[in-house]
Amino acid sequence: MAPREILGAVALACVAVVGIISTLTHLEMVDKVNEHLPKEEQFDQLGWYMTKSLRLFREYKRLFPDGRLRLKLWVLTALMFACVVVSAWGFGFFGHIQLWWFTALMLACLAVSAWGFGFFGH
Repeated sequence: MAPREILGAVALACVAVVGIISTLTHLEMVDKVNEHLPKEEQFDQLGWYMTKSLRLFREYKRLFPDGRLRLKLWVLTALMFACVVVSAWGFGFFGHIQLWWFTALMLACLAVSAWGFGFFGH
């Protein structure tokens, strides 16, 4: 196995680990917000979609203006995207695609993610 492929495999494993940490952070955010909401307005742990996530981030920001979980979640998301890029490079995915096109796509996804987490305001 070439060193490049080993790096790709390690990066792929990092995607999984960071994904698990991200999920646990998200669940922690849900628990903290649910502690302050009435029973009928609390978030269910399952069934996430964009508007539900945006509502969670708004509620978290409202209840915990200095809370760090939103930033932690965004950093984990950015790290996961970076690991995906490294893994794709390691396995030779960019053989026919220019690396900068793929990187631009990942940066656009990160910008949308940052908007979703409320870093640009709502």
